[in-house]
Amino acid sequence: MLGKVFLSAAASLFLAVILLSPQPAAAADQIGTVKTSAGDAKIIRAGRPGPAAVGTAIEQNDIVVTGADGSVGVTFSDSSMFSVGPNTEIVVDKYVFDPNAGNGSFTANMAKGTLQFISGEISKLSPDAVRVNIPTGTIAVRGTRFLVEVGKPSL
Repeated sequence: MLGKVFLSAAASLFLAVILLSPQPAAAADQIGTVKTSAGDAKIIRAGRPGPAAVGTAIEQNDIVVTGADGSVGVTFSDSSMFSVGPNTEIVVDKYVFDPNAGNGSFTANMAKGTLQFISGEISKLSPDAVRVNIPTGTIAVRGTRFLVEVGKPSL
């Protein structure tokens, strides 16, 4: 009888440890979430493409890619938002948001396509810390909204 009680207590302790364990590391890496997605749209993470379905976590260094009929909308943890249209490729290279320390940083590199960006808390806390690099220059965001199209130059 004592052995059964011990085993039951041990099983209960094991279950409590499992249930109370911290979230997996992937949850801590999430910087944003896909809020809208249509057509040919994917997220490339560590070289592996996956669907850009609504609810998909966005992590630093993820590449958002859309095809001819694709679009993706992302909301970040600082309330920044971006929406990309067809034939777009953009990577979130750096994202740090620490509201308790009063700072943050957001850098994205856009190779092609269209992007609408609405800044969030990072641009309010650190006005020079939000940048979107495009092939011909850099857009420094200081608490605003902008739309940019990057494509092949007309000849």
